[in-house]
Amino acid sequence: MDLLGSLCCCARPKVADHGREKTNAVTVTVGNSPESPESPPPSEKVPQVSETQALDVPRTLQELLQRLTTEQRDIVVTTKDCAEAVQSLQKKLGDRGLESKTSKLGRTLHILETFVGGITTLSQGLGPASEAALIAMGSIKMVLSMSARYVDVVERMVDCLTTLVNTFPRLNEYLGLFPIPKLQDILSKVCVECVLFCVSCAEFLDRSAVRNFVGLIWSAVDKDLETAQKNISALKEEFDEEVRLAYTRTVIQWQEKMGTLIASGPQPGPVTAPHTILRPRNRNFVGRAALLNRLDKLFSGVNVASCSIVGLGGMGKSQVALELGHRVKARFDHVVWFHTETELDLTKSFVEMAHRFGFYDKSLPFEENVELTRRFLNTTDKRCLLIYDNVDETRFLPRYWPESESVSVLVTTQRSQTGLTSESIPIGAMDEAEGAELLLRLSETGPSSINPEDANKEAKWFSESLGGLPLAIAHYAGYMAQSKMSLNEFRAAFRDHFQDSHIWHSQLAGSLDGYSRTLESVWSLALSKLSPEARQTLNMLVYLREDAAPELMLLGSDGEEQWKQLMRLRPLVMELQDRQLVERTGTGANAMLRTHPAFKRTVILRLAREPEDRQKAFDRAVASIRRSLPGRSLDKGRSGVDLQPVIHMCLPHVLSLMKEFQLADPPLKGSLEFADVLCDSSFYLWEEHLLADAFSAAELGENICSDILGKEDDSPLHIQLFGLLANLHHTQGRRAVAHDLYKKVIAGRRAHIARLPPEQVTSTDKIDLARSFNDFSEWLVDEERLDEALGLVQQALAIYTELGSEETLTFRFGNQYGTLSLIYCGQRRMEEALDYARRSVELIVKLYGERYYFTTIFQLHHAVVLLVAGKASEALPVFDAVLQTRVDLRGESDTETLEAMMWLAVGQYHLSKLDEAEASLEKALSLKEKACWTHTGPARALLWWAAVLAEQGKAAEAEAAVERARREAPDVLRTEKRSIQGHLEVCERAIYCWQYCRCTGVFRVERAGGRSG
Repeated sequence: MDLLGSLCCCARPKVADHGREKTNAVTVTVGNSPESPESPPPSEKVPQVSETQALDVPRTLQELLQRLTTEQRDIVVTTKDCAEAVQSLQKKLGDRGLESKTSKLGRTLHILETFVGGITTLSQGLGPASEAALIAMGSIKMVLSMSARYVDVVERMVDCLTTLVNTFPRLNEYLGLFPIPKLQDILSKVCVECVLFCVSCAEFLDRSAVRNFVGLIWSAVDKDLETAQKNISALKEEFDEEVRLAYTRTVIQWQEKMGTLIASGPQPGPVTAPHTILRPRNRNFVGRAALLNRLDKLFSGVNVASCSIVGLGGMGKSQVALELGHRVKARFDHVVWFHTETELDLTKSFVEMAHRFGFYDKSLPFEENVELTRRFLNTTDKRCLLIYDNVDETRFLPRYWPESESVSVLVTTQRSQTGLTSESIPIGAMDEAEGAELLLRLSETGPSSINPEDANKEAKWFSESLGGLPLAIAHYAGYMAQSKMSLNEFRAAFRDHFQDSHIWHSQLAGSLDGYSRTLESVWSLALSKLSPEARQTLNMLVYLREDAAPELMLLGSDGEEQWKQLMRLRPLVMELQDRQLVERTGTGANAMLRTHPAFKRTVILRLAREPEDRQKAFDRAVASIRRSLPGRSLDKGRSGVDLQPVIHMCLPHVLSLMKEFQLADPPLKGSLEFADVLCDSSFYLWEEHLLADAFSAAELGENICSDILGKEDDSPLHIQLFGLLANLHHTQGRRAVAHDLYKKVIAGRRAHIARLPPEQVTSTDKIDLARSFNDFSEWLVDEERLDEALGLVQQALAIYTELGSEETLTFRFGNQYGTLSLIYCGQRRMEEALDYARRSVELIVKLYGERYYFTTIFQLHHAVVLLVAGKASEALPVFDAVLQTRVDLRGESDTETLEAMMWLAVGQYHLSKLDEAEASLEKALSLKEKACWTHTGPARALLWWAAVLAEQGKAAEAEAAVERARREAPDVLRTEKRSIQGHLEVCERAIYCWQYCRCTGVFRVERAGGRSG
């Protein structure tokens, strides 16, 4: 059967009418007959199909081709390969002066070439799928050829076709794996959808030029594009389902084969793990043989190993780790890649692992899913290799370090000393031979005017000039390939920029600043070619986090419909991609844009020479985050749990803005919008217990407000920042500073309300004032000034009662009741203390449930009040429940968990369960290094351990525990002679009572018959 005739069995089936109106079945006869819609002359090579080949389907490819003119059909059926199609289009475009459009047309056809190869491999002689794909590619070539006659329409038509083609399945992952007829049939249907759209385009282009391009009548083509995309998307789902079934069958066959081998005696060799989370292998990786051989031996899979690859940014640490991961993955059950630049990045990677490994629970909060992964890594007996990539800060990493003895770890970092791994291997620059090989491979240099020996010599010169820096070599090579320059041409262009940086005269860049200037000359070439709009987009993008900026974050806020903004944004992103300046991953709402840190630094350094453009770019970045970051609700307390994914997405970009604002030279100008973003971010960071970042955000926001409004300004935003700073100082033990700030906040909020006419005072204004009363009351409780604290809490309750009830202001009432319970406990009004402690827990549980961190704080209040009231037997199970919840939420190696473990021991001590108390305290103290539990926390635990030892009659050991406590907190526990109880009282006076509670001083628990008091 000839080409067109063979396509009759590739018709769209009846089930593939997703959203498109069905037509009646037709009978089609091709040839010189009266019934034919067009009877081509004998000279036209149209294959003959007999009347018996009529098909009962909505449309066939045969029908679609009959709708074309003779010239159009000739283009379609004579296309045989991508190279021929691109060459033909280049000639047509060159004749019309449109050479600049060639790259876009070529990219679309190259995608189709992969598509054709995929179908050809899958068909394996089972059907006409490969011919159908050639028709599809020919159809696109035909549309591009026709659109070339109109300068204004070329880009839009190419973008439409690229969008359509990009919806095809990623076939290269399945080539040769599952050559089954069902997959081939689905792919044939995809071809039909593509041809149908192209035919609609051709008919559109054949209309009157005035109608099409003056009237801009695009609706028909847009509708057909949307329909084709929808149908192809449905077919892709069907394709994916078939692949999953094929994979399942393959796994079953593999398991049966392994079972047979095991039963026969010999053990099978290592196999590739089904759960592997790695980026795709870099097929252009070269060199590093000695380093890889050393790592290969270290990670042999026999013994557990840990190692750090240490070196300057851009040296290829991540690429070496990636190559090693792919080389050794058959030796391990699991190989997993973690992004580790910040704690937020790492926790997101942990949640991704939970997703991929199948134990993610969408009903649980984010931190609980992090803990699921931690628990797996701590208990698994599977052989695992974990790659912690781009470690910058090491203080948080111990909490996420695997405890299982079957897990190996590889770290990449710029830090020379991490103290985490047993071995550290430095990575240096590539030698000139490796660099030359990398350059030649990536630049895709074709026939050249210089011979291979001279080409290699030129490449070595480039490698040496770039300091052997793999990233620099890769970017130069990529630009060379994109611009189609030969080595000679590119060397001439390179020399024009050679004097831009002195770094070329040194063997190796000694700093990141030098490194970024090393790369600047090649990026100068690319940046100079950008349109003004693309440059503005890039300038804004570099102020966001470089490795994962959501594309939707770049949209404006002028009220225009989102799809229209996206239509303008996508060409700009594609322009940046064309210049290899950004990488786009994901699709639709999940699309992310990535820039390399060194390139980001280069652009920011260049912007420093253009202060006006830099300020505009920074302000646009701030506005984009403000649109995305949820504002916290002040009248409902710490709600917004459902917004956690959005908050976690935004916070890294806020930290990036903070960093660039603080490093800017000359300085950037702050804005109240930026201060507002910092205010909300500080609160969210505080909730995540990232106190250092929270403090930096609040302090920077307050400084900006002071610069703009004055230090004594008492506007709501400024006062809110002062309140956050007061809480952060209070939490970290700086009570004198916190006291002054609390007083300032109360005065400021009172003044703000006094200035307003009564009818303009909002409920938020009043709630803010009540919150400031409560915050200061917690400070007064720490100072044991309980009567003053009670007065403030009663004022706050009066405001809440005026505005709402326990039903509408649940958190506010629950929080006040919790503070009241502590105050009444200290005043020994135990019946009232117990009542308010119980009511606070009921309200917080109602709002958040029992498995939430803030709930455990109120439960801890309740347990301590029970203990002080002499109800230790009732308090003990509550302490135990708090501990178990925190272990589940945060793991054992967490400071809040260790505090709960200590309180369980306190309850056990007061019930004379001394052995159990000793075991609980020993366990807590054994984990203090891993949890970064320092100062008064472990000091208090050591003093309680001393009390237990003294009660057991172990006086010498008790004294040794006291000495350890003094060394832990020397500024609090000085050398004065005191009893154990006296030391405990001094230590607890330094502790934030609302969060960590006390049972000394006014909260003292009486224990009859004790020896340690």
